[in-house]
Amino acid sequence: MKRIINYLVFFSPFLAALIATYLTFSDVWLVWLAYGVWLAMFTGFFVFLNYTLVTLRYRKYDARYVGKPLNLRIAAFVTSFNEDRYY
Repeated sequence: MKRIINYLVFFSPFLAALIATYLTFSDVWLVWLAYGVWLAMFTGFFVFLNYTLVTLRYRKYDARYVGKPLNLRIAAFVTSFNEDRYY
C-alpha cells in the first residue's frame, strides 16, 4: 500500500500538469511549452508543500531526542592550482 501511495505522489504533478494543459489548451505548437510551465508550477507547489510539512514536523523534535552537542572540529580542504607555472 505504501508503494502505491509513493507512486501516486510521484506521478501526481505530471498528471496535474497534463490536466491543466488540457484545460488551457490554445495552440498545438505550444502544447509542450504550456505543459512545461504547468509542470514547473505544480512541481514548485509540491516542493513547497513538502518543505512546509517537514518544517512543521521538525518543530516537534526535542533536545533529548537529538542528544547533547559535542565539541567537535570541522576540517575543510580547498584544492588550489598554481596558475603561474611558466614564470
